[in-house]
Amino acid sequence: MRAVHSLAAMPLAAAIAGLLYLAAVTMRALRRVASAWCLLSMPTAAVLAYRLWDHHVGPESFALWRLELTPHRMAFVLPLAALSPFFVLASRRGGVRDGKRSQATSALACFSVAAALTAAMSDHFFLLAGMCALTTWCFISVMVLRGSAAGRSLPWVFPLALSDLCLALGVLFFYRADPTRGLLFPPAPLRPEGAYAAACALMLAAALLRLGMFPTHLWMPEVSRGGRDIILVHVLAVDLSLGAFLLFAVARLVFVWGGAWTWACLGVASISALVVSRELLSAREGGEVTGLLCSSLGAGLALVAAPGGQSALAAMRVGLWAGLSAVALVELGRGATRGGSWFKVVGGASLMGMPPLAGFAWLWLGLSALHGAFSGGTTVLFMACLPLLLAQSWVMGTTSLLVPKDGETTRGEAWLGALGLTAACVVVGLFPGAMIDLLMREYGLPVELPVPGWQSLGAAVLLLSVPAAVLLALWAREKEAPGMSDVMPPMRALPLLAKGRFHGRMFASTEKARVALVACGLLLYIGWAAIMAYLALR
Repeated sequence: MRAVHSLAAMPLAAAIAGLLYLAAVTMRALRRVASAWCLLSMPTAAVLAYRLWDHHVGPESFALWRLELTPHRMAFVLPLAALSPFFVLASRRGGVRDGKRSQATSALACFSVAAALTAAMSDHFFLLAGMCALTTWCFISVMVLRGSAAGRSLPWVFPLALSDLCLALGVLFFYRADPTRGLLFPPAPLRPEGAYAAACALMLAAALLRLGMFPTHLWMPEVSRGGRDIILVHVLAVDLSLGAFLLFAVARLVFVWGGAWTWACLGVASISALVVSRELLSAREGGEVTGLLCSSLGAGLALVAAPGGQSALAAMRVGLWAGLSAVALVELGRGATRGGSWFKVVGGASLMGMPPLAGFAWLWLGLSALHGAFSGGTTVLFMACLPLLLAQSWVMGTTSLLVPKDGETTRGEAWLGALGLTAACVVVGLFPGAMIDLLMREYGLPVELPVPGWQSLGAAVLLLSVPAAVLLALWAREKEAPGMSDVMPPMRALPLLAKGRFHGRMFASTEKARVALVACGLLLYIGWAAIMAYLALR
């Protein structure tokens, strides 16, 4: 066995996990074996592939058949391979009645992850389009297992099917432009002119559809009601990771992306972020909020990636680690018991951009990318994007804290998933410089930090957060006021809520109160925003 064979180990490990879950439909003894294999094999295969690639070829390509591992692709393969096992475990259901269906849906989730990993490492357009289509069919199969009628499922599948169609047509136009070039990725990015312009536009549309950048993705709240496995694995991990990779591939690997393409992506991302933020403020049910958070996360990824350049690529890559973990924790908090209510707190705080969680690093890198691209004569555009990016994070974070419980209890496997996702949030938040070095090895990207070093920031935050957590815990021990049972303990610690002034009315039940909570979040971070703006514009 050669070192290059480790490339196939990642999708193969996911496929084997799917087969084990499929066998567990009839052999219940294999359930724990399948979960253990899923939890251990994929992250191990990812670490092994990275270490072997780093040892043998460094920043060069590592190729096996039509699979290729480069520094470009590594940044998308690593988070998907490392985090998806936690998503699969966290989405599993319990009970004898749903046992067989749970094994089947977990198997389809693993097959979808295997297809997404193959697509992210593919250097052939036909294989890329085929694997994206396979993830869509896995999603359709899960919907069929859920028992949804075919007519009701069509609107849910429409954006993904349209994305696959746009990608297939883009590949066709790419081939028709120059048949002698074949369907391999070009050795150097091409200029989108003539037939290549049509191919670039179609591939860009496919990427934005996967990310949830169009109004058709308001279907996500409906999809999230189909089950936790759908929202965590298929919508969050697979679709957002594939969408980010397709956006990166169009912008860097296939075409020289600039001019009109930059403005198009920036405009669509800005409009989408505004629309989704408005919908988040009026969201009511937990599933609806989680679905809208996925759409907002896709808009945020495209917003920071729109300027192009190395800073934008770093922001988008770190955003994958930060966003996937945070939204997944919010979703897990919906069904958590009282002891697991901290899931939502960690996820919402990370979405707000609170250090030492990963959301802080993502917001700072996004501001740096926008400032670097839209300085000088386009400073007005930067000043327009700055409040949009900050307001999006505040709305996402404060709204996620109000997600009500859905009655679905959290099992032991979900606790393992939540702990792994929390660790990822903290590690990326404390050491984003090391994460950037890991993900941007081909550039050696210098990042201007708002403090002398990330480690000193982490130490300062820990010193402040420990006594703050103790005070919040003591404050939350006060007797609950009537109607406050659904409000989380950290929310009861707010001065507005601590003494139960609302009594019989739950705080999250009125539109004015929801807007007031978002306003509190804005006031809480207005100083942070001022510091960031000053550092970015100086």
